[in-house]
Amino acid sequence: MKHTSPHALILAALALFGCDDDGGTTPVPFEQDSGGAAGGGAPPAGGEGGGQPQAGLPDRVDLDDEAIFPEGVAFDPQAGFFYIGSLAHGGLARVAPSGETTTFAAAPEGTWQTFGVKVDAQRRRLWACASQNNNTPNRPGFVWVFDLDSAEALARWPLSDAAPGGACNDVALDAAGDAYLTDPRAGRLYKATLEGVSLFLEDAALNPATPGLGFNGLAVTPDGAGLVVGSYIPAKLHYTPLSAPALTPIVLSGDELKGRSPMAGADGLIFLEDDLFIVFDGEVFHVTLSAPTAGVVAKRTHPDVTTGLSTATVAEGEVYVLKGEVMAFVTGQPPALPFSILKWPR
Repeated sequence: MKHTSPHALILAALALFGCDDDGGTTPVPFEQDSGGAAGGGAPPAGGEGGGQPQAGLPDRVDLDDEAIFPEGVAFDPQAGFFYIGSLAHGGLARVAPSGETTTFAAAPEGTWQTFGVKVDAQRRRLWACASQNNNTPNRPGFVWVFDLDSAEALARWPLSDAAPGGACNDVALDAAGDAYLTDPRAGRLYKATLEGVSLFLEDAALNPATPGLGFNGLAVTPDGAGLVVGSYIPAKLHYTPLSAPALTPIVLSGDELKGRSPMAGADGLIFLEDDLFIVFDGEVFHVTLSAPTAGVVAKRTHPDVTTGLSTATVAEGEVYVLKGEVMAFVTGQPPALPFSILKWPR
């Protein structure tokens, strides 16, 4: 099984997030037209995904866009679409079960990248982490919120409103529809609503030695009481209650962990029922939690995939993992096409 090297992770951090610097930028608003966000709009009436639930997702969805390089994925159970971001052009796209990939919202003016995305199906919202490449060492981080049905931009907050140089890597949603965001440049988590963004937790001891290799994936626990958060450096899994933010390490065990650091190279996190799934470049950990801070790991691989994974979502009661070829993008290598969203063995 191929594991991502530390050198590749450093390249990824520098390419996607740059270094931590307090240089500023003036946000550029989304262009709007009668169809919602630029280039976007609601799903077409009738036909596949026309606002009606789609039954029977395939085990594998191969994207028909060969240049998008998606990093994050989410699923809308009401309309039956997946949603992805793009490292290549910074917009957001809608993916039908057939693999047809269409623009949901184009990026604002300039050069952008989008990372983690989450669907709030109840409130019909799409949340996304984004970064603006302003050709300086500091790449400003943002959180975007869209109306899921019209593609109207509802909010767009720079994380610098909460902390200088704030970056946005992944997003998780609680039962109230509030968002929690990871910062890969520092030991910081943020909380965002439609009204703004604020600092939720800061732990200077978790500031990464290499900027961009800090906090990564996160997920709200099934009971709604806490967050599970992954970090690259140090390579650890953490738990914090939502009511009293403070991080505690989660201890992972299991026979399949012998000879390796449990969290080295971990990316996206997702819960399905009471179990946690941790995405690595070429495999997924299925973690049975015996307590908020302890879990037993079983590794799960896919017969058709050995590398290129990043994040995951839950769709129709199964874990679907995104193969977006992030490392190929940051190292300038040709991706192993097609980009895919795959039902993962449990």
